[in-house]
Amino acid sequence: MSAQPLRIAWALEVIAPKPSDRLLEIGCGQGLAVAALCEGLTSGTILAIDRSATMIAAARRRNQNHERDGKATFATMALADMPVGQQRFDKVFAINVNLFWRDAAREVAIIRSVLAPRGRLHLVFEPPTAAQVGRIAKETVARLEAGGFSGAVVRKGTGTTARLIHVSAA
Repeated sequence: MSAQPLRIAWALEVIAPKPSDRLLEIGCGQGLAVAALCEGLTSGTILAIDRSATMIAAARRRNQNHERDGKATFATMALADMPVGQQRFDKVFAINVNLFWRDAAREVAIIRSVLAPRGRLHLVFEPPTAAQVGRIAKETVARLEAGGFSGAVVRKGTGTTARLIHVSAA
Protein backbone atom coordinates (compact mmCIF):
# COMPACT_ATOMS: atom_id res chain seq x y z
CA MET A 1 0.00 0.00 0.00
CA SER A 2 3.01 2.30 -0.03
CA ALA A 3 2.00 3.62 -3.47
CA GLN A 4 -1.34 4.70 -1.99
CA PRO A 5 -1.88 8.18 -0.65
CA LEU A 6 -1.59 8.01 3.13
CA ARG A 7 -5.32 8.69 3.67
CA ILE A 8 -6.28 5.69 1.52
CA ALA A 9 -3.82 3.33 3.20
CA TRP A 10 -5.03 4.50 6.62
CA ALA A 11 -8.69 4.20 5.55
CA LEU A 12 -8.22 0.61 4.44
CA GLU A 13 -6.54 -0.19 7.75
CA VAL A 14 -9.33 1.28 9.89
CA ILE A 15 -12.15 -0.10 7.73
CA ALA A 16 -10.55 -3.57 8.02
CA PRO A 17 -12.53 -5.31 5.27
CA LYS A 18 -13.04 -9.05 5.43
CA PRO A 19 -12.49 -11.19 2.30
CA SER A 20 -16.25 -11.86 2.09
CA ASP A 21 -17.49 -8.30 2.71
CA ARG A 22 -19.99 -6.63 0.42
CA LEU A 23 -18.67 -3.06 0.12
CA LEU A 24 -19.98 0.23 -1.20
CA GLU A 25 -17.55 3.07 -1.83
CA ILE A 26 -19.05 6.52 -2.20
CA GLY A 27 -16.93 8.90 -4.29
CA CYS A 28 -14.42 6.34 -5.58
CA GLY A 29 -12.43 8.79 -7.67
CA GLN A 30 -9.85 6.95 -9.77
CA GLY A 31 -10.43 3.67 -7.98
CA LEU A 32 -7.29 3.51 -5.84
CA ALA A 33 -9.10 2.08 -2.81
CA VAL A 34 -11.04 -0.36 -5.01
CA ALA A 35 -7.80 -1.72 -6.46
CA ALA A 36 -6.31 -2.32 -3.01
CA LEU A 37 -9.52 -3.78 -1.57
CA CYS A 38 -10.12 -6.20 -4.41
CA GLU A 39 -6.73 -7.80 -3.79
CA GLY A 40 -8.06 -9.03 -0.45
CA LEU A 41 -11.55 -10.04 -1.55
CA THR A 42 -12.36 -13.70 -2.11
CA SER A 43 -16.16 -14.03 -2.19
CA GLY A 44 -16.68 -10.32 -1.40
CA THR A 45 -17.55 -7.57 -3.86
CA ILE A 46 -17.43 -3.80 -4.10
CA LEU A 47 -19.75 -1.34 -5.79
CA ALA A 48 -17.96 1.95 -6.36
CA ILE A 49 -19.92 5.08 -7.26
CA ASP A 50 -18.86 8.57 -8.21
CA ARG A 51 -20.73 11.55 -9.66
CA SER A 52 -17.99 12.07 -12.25
CA ALA A 53 -18.08 9.97 -15.41
CA THR A 54 -14.41 10.86 -15.91
CA MET A 55 -13.49 9.40 -12.52
CA ILE A 56 -15.56 6.25 -13.12
CA ALA A 57 -13.83 5.76 -16.49
CA ALA A 58 -10.42 6.07 -14.79
CA ALA A 59 -11.49 3.69 -12.00
CA ARG A 60 -12.68 1.15 -14.56
CA ARG A 61 -9.37 1.34 -16.44
CA ARG A 62 -7.40 0.85 -13.22
CA ASN A 63 -9.64 -2.05 -12.10
CA GLN A 64 -10.51 -3.75 -15.38
CA ASN A 65 -9.30 -7.14 -14.11
CA HIS A 66 -11.33 -6.84 -10.89
CA GLU A 67 -14.39 -5.78 -12.85
CA ARG A 68 -13.95 -8.67 -15.28
CA ASP A 69 -13.57 -11.09 -12.33
CA GLY A 70 -16.84 -9.83 -10.81
CA LYS A 71 -15.24 -8.35 -7.70
CA ALA A 72 -15.82 -4.70 -8.65
CA THR A 73 -18.76 -2.87 -10.21
CA PHE A 74 -18.78 0.84 -11.04
CA ALA A 75 -21.61 3.33 -11.50
CA THR A 76 -21.71 7.00 -12.37
CA MET A 77 -24.15 8.49 -9.89
CA ALA A 78 -24.49 10.68 -6.87
CA LEU A 79 -25.35 8.88 -3.66
CA ALA A 80 -28.61 10.85 -3.51
CA ASP A 81 -29.60 9.20 -6.82
CA MET A 82 -28.74 5.65 -5.80
CA PRO A 83 -31.71 3.33 -6.21
CA VAL A 84 -32.47 1.42 -3.04
CA GLY A 85 -33.19 -2.13 -4.05
CA GLN A 86 -32.50 -5.44 -2.40
CA GLN A 87 -28.71 -5.10 -2.35
CA ARG A 88 -27.22 -4.69 1.14
CA PHE A 89 -23.66 -3.87 2.13
CA ASP A 90 -21.59 -4.96 5.13
CA LYS A 91 -19.51 -1.80 4.95
CA VAL A 92 -20.22 1.51 3.30
CA PHE A 93 -17.34 3.95 3.15
CA ALA A 94 -16.19 7.26 1.76
CA ILE A 95 -12.74 8.83 1.77
CA ASN A 96 -12.53 12.63 1.73
CA VAL A 97 -16.17 13.13 0.77
CA ASN A 98 -17.10 16.35 2.57
CA LEU A 99 -20.82 15.76 2.06
CA PHE A 100 -21.05 14.04 5.44
CA TRP A 101 -20.07 16.99 7.56
CA ARG A 102 -22.53 19.16 5.69
CA ASP A 103 -26.26 18.68 5.13
CA ALA A 104 -26.61 15.08 4.00
CA ALA A 105 -29.96 13.95 5.41
CA ARG A 106 -31.12 12.28 2.19
CA GLU A 107 -27.79 10.52 1.67
CA VAL A 108 -27.60 9.33 5.28
CA ALA A 109 -31.09 7.84 4.93
CA ILE A 110 -30.00 5.97 1.78
CA ILE A 111 -26.94 4.58 3.56
CA ARG A 112 -29.07 3.39 6.47
CA SER A 113 -31.36 1.58 4.05
CA VAL A 114 -28.56 -0.22 2.17
CA LEU A 115 -26.55 -1.30 5.21
CA ALA A 116 -26.91 -4.97 6.07
CA PRO A 117 -27.82 -5.94 9.62
CA ARG A 118 -24.67 -5.33 11.71
CA GLY A 119 -23.31 -3.29 8.80
CA ARG A 120 -21.14 -0.25 9.46
CA LEU A 121 -20.52 3.12 7.85
CA HIS A 122 -16.92 4.34 7.69
CA LEU A 123 -16.00 7.92 6.81
CA VAL A 124 -12.38 9.02 6.50
CA PHE A 125 -11.36 12.64 6.11
CA GLU A 126 -8.08 14.46 5.61
CA PRO A 127 -8.88 18.11 6.38
CA PRO A 128 -6.58 20.76 4.88
CA THR A 129 -5.42 21.82 8.35
CA ALA A 130 -5.06 20.09 11.71
CA ALA A 131 -7.20 22.84 13.25
CA GLN A 132 -10.23 21.52 11.30
CA VAL A 133 -10.02 17.94 12.62
CA GLY A 134 -12.11 18.43 15.76
CA ARG A 135 -14.80 20.52 14.07
CA ILE A 136 -15.24 18.13 11.16
CA ALA A 137 -15.40 15.11 13.48
CA LYS A 138 -18.02 16.81 15.66
CA GLU A 139 -20.16 17.94 12.70
CA THR A 140 -19.98 14.51 11.08
CA VAL A 141 -21.10 12.72 14.24
CA ALA A 142 -23.96 15.23 14.67
CA ARG A 143 -25.17 14.64 11.08
CA LEU A 144 -25.02 10.87 11.47
CA GLU A 145 -26.88 10.91 14.80
CA ALA A 146 -29.53 13.20 13.32
CA GLY A 147 -29.93 10.61 10.56
CA GLY A 148 -30.54 7.77 12.98
CA PHE A 149 -27.05 6.31 13.34
CA SER A 150 -25.87 5.47 16.82
CA GLY A 151 -22.65 4.46 18.48
CA ALA A 152 -20.48 6.75 16.39
CA VAL A 153 -16.81 6.22 17.08
CA VAL A 154 -14.22 8.83 16.18
CA ARG A 155 -10.61 7.84 15.68
CA LYS A 156 -8.04 10.54 15.03
CA GLY A 157 -4.71 9.80 13.45
CA THR A 158 -1.40 10.35 15.17
CA GLY A 159 2.10 11.16 13.97
CA THR A 160 2.15 11.18 10.15
CA THR A 161 -1.61 10.56 10.12
CA ALA A 162 -2.40 13.40 12.57
CA ARG A 163 -4.70 15.19 10.12
CA LEU A 164 -6.78 12.08 9.46
CA ILE A 165 -10.18 11.33 10.99
CA HIS A 166 -12.17 8.10 10.91
CA VAL A 167 -15.81 8.22 11.93
CA SER A 168 -17.70 4.94 12.03
CA ALA A 169 -21.29 4.25 13.00
CA ALA A 170 -23.94 1.57 12.82
